[in-house]
Amino acid sequence: MITEIITSIFNSILKQEEIYLNNNIEQLSEFRKDIILK
Repeated sequence: MITEIITSIFNSILKQEEIYLNNNIEQLSEFRKDIILK
């Protein structure tokens, strides 16, 4: 029971990290496009 709760919490944290990382990568590529266009 407790391990299931811990696992679900851990998984949700990992998912958020994944989303955060993906957003950062997208922003970085946009930033590079801006630099190249200028």
